[in-house]
Amino acid sequence: KGINLETLFKNSSALTGIINGDLNLEGRGISLPTLAARADLNIQAEKLSAGSAIRPATLQLKTQARLEKGIAELNAFRAIAGDIQLTAGGRYDLFSDQIAATLSLDAPDLSPGLAAIGLRNGRGKLEINAEITGPLRQPVCNVLVNGTGLGFQDITIGNLIVKADLDPSGRLNVSELSLRNRKSMLSASGNLQLFEHDSYRPLKAPLLRADLKADTLFLEDFVDTLKGSLSLAAQLNGEWTQPRGKVQIKGEQLDLVVQKLEHVSLSAVLDGEKAHINALKIDLVPDESITGSGWISRQKSFEFELASPGIALEHIDKIRQQNIAQGKIVFDFSGAGDLANPRINGNIALQNLRISGKAIKDTTLRLDLHDQLARITGRLNFDLDGRYHLQKKDFSASLLFDQTELAPYFKLADREDLSGTLTGKVQVSGNTNAIGQIRGITDVSNVEVFLKGQKLLQAKSFKVLMANEEIFIPDLDLALAAKGRLEIKGKGKLKGPLALEATGNIPLEVLNIFVEDIFDNTGNILLSARLEGTLDEPQIQADVYLEKIGFTLPAVFHKLQGINGRIAMTPRTITVAGLQGRLDAGRFDLSGHIDIQSMQPLHWDLALKVTELPVAIPDTLDMLLNADLKLLGSPSKSTLFGEAILLEGVYYRNINLSLLQAIDQKQREPLPAGPKNIPLFLKNMDFNVNLSARKPLQVDNNLARLDIMPDLHLTGTLDTPVISGRAAVESGTIQYRKNTFIIKKGIVDFVNPYKIEPLIDIESETRVQDWNITLKLAGTPDNLGFQLRSDPPEADADIISLLLFRKTTRKLIQGEGGMTQSAERLLAEMIDMTWGEDIKKASGLDILEIETHRSGGKIDPNRTKVTLGKELSRRMTIKYALESKNGEMVQRAVSEYKLLENILVNGFQDNKGIFGGEVKLRLEFR
Repeated sequence: KGINLETLFKNSSALTGIINGDLNLEGRGISLPTLAARADLNIQAEKLSAGSAIRPATLQLKTQARLEKGIAELNAFRAIAGDIQLTAGGRYDLFSDQIAATLSLDAPDLSPGLAAIGLRNGRGKLEINAEITGPLRQPVCNVLVNGTGLGFQDITIGNLIVKADLDPSGRLNVSELSLRNRKSMLSASGNLQLFEHDSYRPLKAPLLRADLKADTLFLEDFVDTLKGSLSLAAQLNGEWTQPRGKVQIKGEQLDLVVQKLEHVSLSAVLDGEKAHINALKIDLVPDESITGSGWISRQKSFEFELASPGIALEHIDKIRQQNIAQGKIVFDFSGAGDLANPRINGNIALQNLRISGKAIKDTTLRLDLHDQLARITGRLNFDLDGRYHLQKKDFSASLLFDQTELAPYFKLADREDLSGTLTGKVQVSGNTNAIGQIRGITDVSNVEVFLKGQKLLQAKSFKVLMANEEIFIPDLDLALAAKGRLEIKGKGKLKGPLALEATGNIPLEVLNIFVEDIFDNTGNILLSARLEGTLDEPQIQADVYLEKIGFTLPAVFHKLQGINGRIAMTPRTITVAGLQGRLDAGRFDLSGHIDIQSMQPLHWDLALKVTELPVAIPDTLDMLLNADLKLLGSPSKSTLFGEAILLEGVYYRNINLSLLQAIDQKQREPLPAGPKNIPLFLKNMDFNVNLSARKPLQVDNNLARLDIMPDLHLTGTLDTPVISGRAAVESGTIQYRKNTFIIKKGIVDFVNPYKIEPLIDIESETRVQDWNITLKLAGTPDNLGFQLRSDPPEADADIISLLLFRKTTRKLIQGEGGMTQSAERLLAEMIDMTWGEDIKKASGLDILEIETHRSGGKIDPNRTKVTLGKELSRRMTIKYALESKNGEMVQRAVSEYKLLENILVNGFQDNKGIFGGEVKLRLEFR
């Protein structure tokens, strides 16, 4: 009970787990005919693992066995590991040597079982059933394997069926092996002679016969990222270790992610000693091919040829996607010998080459491998001579550049905006097993780099030396853009101490090359820095001086100017001292320090003061601010506190507001904000800032003329800011439909402690004719209530009518009179109600009206009107009316707009040129 495998096998700590088990054994007799025995075994292993890469598993094993009168029986054998279950049973007659047994494996989910033996990301369902009969020395065995949904990592295998049997002659027959995966299918059959016919001894060289066929295998069925189709046919026979036969593979429209191929074909023959590739052909596109042939023997000797008469570079996907170059590549390779000491020769030529539209001389490369020494020579857009000894690992390389275009190499690094030229040479030599002994020298006569066509940097006559794992830069003088300079010198080891110095004068004009939206750049950045420590833990000492820095901010077009100050950096602190400047007429002053460790901020203490600082949101808001703010804290917790004072401000953005819609429509909740990419040190920043004003904020737009005096307090975080306090409307007016509402009361309170939610309470008044009309707005923006009242009191419809038409509804219908419906009108409406809905559904119309007319108290048989219509929106309707009148047809188009439920405005025009408009008022008497 409770056996700890890790303690039991101290010398094999990889085997871990706890074993609990019971074994009951009983029996009698001595000789085989009289011997009787029974055994019951029950073992349970928990957290069983054979290595750190193998997921711990639980294993259960139960079995019952007995032996009586020379017959051994296995009555119940069951092993369970996760979802995998193995069962077995049978009997064996020790006297007659006859066996009859069954074995079954059921794995409804392979994933946990495979993970338990270290194979992760496997999946599928597997069933195996086997039956063994006959003499044990020459048994007959039948096996059926059925796999469903098999796969591993990103590869989908599909459904597998295997039917096989082992006959008394010792031959394993596979009558069916099929793999189905969506539209793909592979089938195989054959046999393998494993044992001698008479003696049943294992053959040293089992005899094979196999047929494999796949008419169409779609690559996307197996790997989602691949596309195309393959066909496969193979016939093999002979000894297992020296098979004979032939193999044919064809592929069409292949997309291998890194390269698309139009066609691939391979024809191979196996003769027992050699595998011959008679023909290999790869078509990137029609008429642009790679062809090859060759052989490899069991003794590891080989011979091959591989060549292409020409492939356009634009048909090589990587080159085309990055627009590296245009032209054609031609190559041929051949080789012979054995794998331990191969001989390979080859040539590569780039013809009609153009880089960035510029013609380049044809380039060639020569590859030779002989007596373990590989050499590559040639000319790309630079001269190359390299050597490498396969056994000794010695290497040397020499590169000679003469006005070499750098654009193709920048494009390979995904920097198409960079270009340039290089003149100089690079020499390096050493041994790959002794990195510390590598020696090299870079001697550059001139290098120029351009960004978007503008010169970024230039350096002349400098060297970089490498020896004993140390890189030495005697003196590197970089010219930045047109006026800047940067000098670098020093030395450093790859895994050791660094001692590099950099000094320079960088004009801010250089920013124009990197940032197009910032312009009018003036001033200079003076740099003096020293780098010590190691690459893993650099120690930086630096002083950065800003001298008369200025530029125009994009979008708002404010001019930052006169920025002066110093930024000092040590391995533990970044200090900002006296950083001052102007934004238009305003001034700002930034100072403080940031404590750092391993180039990461630990704590900061920064102060910002601004005086008459202009803040502008284009076409919306102009303000002048004074502020005294301080940021104190660390990446995990910081606070911005202080005071901001509004000196003056104007909000002038026009607002499109429909009072009718605002009254009639229900307000919707705002859409939830999307995810914010906020840096950690800002996400953990709290606010504690007072917001006040010396003068009211003026609102001056098409809707209102207001003076608002804020007295607010900002708290919360950048992610969830909270404003508390009150903004009072001291005076003002609101304009609507040429009516001027005078503000009588205006208060906006911020009382919600969890979010910014203003509570609005505004009351305004106007006079129309003999009525005083009051408009009151109260509530939050999400649930803003509108209330209209008048003195003398009137209904809402009359108040709206007064605001729109300066008349009440009574005045609008005065003199119109009443009208009763005739029996004929009722009959027409009955017809409309009976069949109207069916007609509207069939035609897609919203309105179908049939009307008759009376003249002199009688039905006029010559006047009938049919109206069709479509509701374009809740308020807008278009109608078309056809009326027989005085013996002729009159057509009329009508457009209706519903102001309120009982006020309708329409306009019409008929085919006789008559047009007009009207206002309809509907009253209901109850």
